[in-house]
Amino acid sequence: MKTKHLITTALIISLCSCTKFLDETPTGSLTPEAEVTSPEIARAFANAGYAELSVLDRGAGGYGGNTAELMEFMTGKADGNAQTEGFRFYNLTYDAQSFYIDTWWESLYRGIANCNLSIQKVSDIEFDEATKTNMLAELHTLRAFYYFYLVRMYGDVPKITETVDDLDEIRPARESAKVIYDEVIIPDLLLAEQSTLPWRDPTGLVSMSAVKSLLADVYLTYAGYPVLGGTASYAESAKRSKEVIDNGGFTLFPEYSDMTLPSNKNNGEFIWQVQYAADITPNDLTAKTLALFKRVSVYSDEFGGLVPTKQFIESYPDGDKRVEERQFYYSWYPGNPAAYPAGDPRRDSVNLGGYYLYKWFYWLRLLN
Repeated sequence: MKTKHLITTALIISLCSCTKFLDETPTGSLTPEAEVTSPEIARAFANAGYAELSVLDRGAGGYGGNTAELMEFMTGKADGNAQTEGFRFYNLTYDAQSFYIDTWWESLYRGIANCNLSIQKVSDIEFDEATKTNMLAELHTLRAFYYFYLVRMYGDVPKITETVDDLDEIRPARESAKVIYDEVIIPDLLLAEQSTLPWRDPTGLVSMSAVKSLLADVYLTYAGYPVLGGTASYAESAKRSKEVIDNGGFTLFPEYSDMTLPSNKNNGEFIWQVQYAADITPNDLTAKTLALFKRVSVYSDEFGGLVPTKQFIESYPDGDKRVEERQFYYSWYPGNPAAYPAGDPRRDSVNLGGYYLYKWFYWLRLLN
């Protein structure tokens, strides 16, 4: 009996100890309730606004899938050698729940939510005003960028510019594309335009040239359908475009293939790039756009996930440079040393059996 009492007492003490031990406040992540108390934490909040830029090129949607494929499949001029979600677009059975459609929607609004929270938090902290103004300019530009994709892809969309704290707020009504332009996209970019952001940023952060370029694109789009902003919008677009040209700093690469070199990252003709990292958020468009299983690279899979249709290639007029070998497309590979021994003729040339996108064809990644 005494032994039973001892065991019971020990168990009660143990349970109390566990309760106390587990009752901890997490300190390793930021929450909406977190108090921003330093410029370093403000920078962390600002960086969160960039997280969803990877939606522009993200491996997803089954075998051979990538978010970049959505807009190409919708044209009817693109195909996939092996793409498990592509058939929905080929046979016109896609809907609001089709993978790419809901992935873009979810990711863009997640980016907007990050920006909304970060704008609120960074605004509340006291630190150098110029630095704060520039951080907020980054976040407003990013929010405008996400909304710009939303209105072009989906038309009328919900307008959310504050943090959502109540379940009653999670299903807002859609607003017209014009309202989104007039009340979010253009005001956000005009605010960023008043900051002291550097003209270029070698680390990939939003720069003034990125703000001006995005604003030029926004006004150009606003001028046409469905908003029909007209002549005044064309003029505003031309004004920002001329500023980017006149301020200089951007030069075209001597060779088209130069844009894939790591040494040219955030340099040359690049105004603003999404920052990928192989061990964090990889860019897999090279593997996804290689010819299916031709063994011309070090990738374990060559997907053929996004290719132009034969009819589209044949639609180019005779003599059009865009369809010449290694301009927009390529149809053969000059050697495959990784797969064949010396003397094998296939080391010198591999017929790919079709046309593939040359833009993401990266020699160093294929051979090393």
